Amino acid sequence: MNIRPANPDDVAFLKKMLYEAARWNPDWPREPIEEVLADPILVRYHQGWGREGDGGVVAEVPAAPPAPDVSALRRERARATKAAAAHRATADRLGEKLRDARERVRGLEAEHAAALERALMSETERTRAERALAKAERRR
Repeated sequence: MNIRPANPDDVAFLKKMLYEAARWNPDWPREPIEEVLADPILVRYHQGWGREGDGGVVAEVPAAPPAPDVSALRRERARATKAAAAHRATADRLGEKLRDARERVRGLEAEHAAALERALMSETERTRAERALAKAERRR
């Protein structure tokens, strides 16, 4: 906060503050500022203010940062929500593809197991046949 001497450029502000000081009680009626400042008791405080010998101070506070652009924040939230929905949809599609791939792998594993079993059976059968043939030849 900066406190500085009042100058003639501050008259409008000083009049507003005089009005607030004169009508500080919320139970009192709020007449227009011009009507209140026309009261002879108050005129002497503001009429011709800035003459030699007049004094006052003004407290200045740094300007507050600008308020956020709410519409921009809403647009960003909508964009982020839309992007999140797209990511969820992509994740769902990838999840479905992964489930399908796992099912195909299981199917292929079953096919390979069956083919291996057939190959082993035919090998076993061939071995049995060869042994039977060899046994029959030895008997001759």
